[in-house]
Amino acid sequence: FTQSDPGANIDAAMGSLFISTSPEGAQIYIDGKYYAASPKVFSHIEAGQHRVLLKREGYKDLSFTVDVAEQGLIEKKIELTPIFGYISFKVVPTAKIYLDGNFLVEVPIVEPSKVQAGKHTLTIVNESIGYKEDIDILVKEGETVVVERKLK
Repeated sequence: FTQSDPGANIDAAMGSLFISTSPEGAQIYIDGKYYAASPKVFSHIEAGQHRVLLKREGYKDLSFTVDVAEQGLIEKKIELTPIFGYISFKVVPTAKIYLDGNFLVEVPIVEPSKVQAGKHTLTIVNESIGYKEDIDILVKEGETVVVERKLK
């Protein structure tokens, strides 16, 4: 992969590649090297096949091959697939739980809450006893994070 690298072969056949993702902000790796976050236009790419890897927290990694044509523009618009995990709450007495500032659930509750995988901040609030706590958690795909608290 060449993108106007100093010392690159000027005679090499070049093309362009535009990658956008929904949501934006996916890390773009081309032929194993990190280049930028989406959306991104890569101009002056050596013509031929290149391996693209897209990574974004909370979404499945996506890998594909592009065939960049000489003087051509390849446009890839990618919808990333979210991944999920669970949070189980063992909190007494009752409390309201917020995930990244948005109301999630009131506990006690038996069923785990399904949430998008990734880093989150939980806020546990019980106004009647003046309790408020922020907890940073990491939810992994298919796994359950257990939050246990006895509020005082």
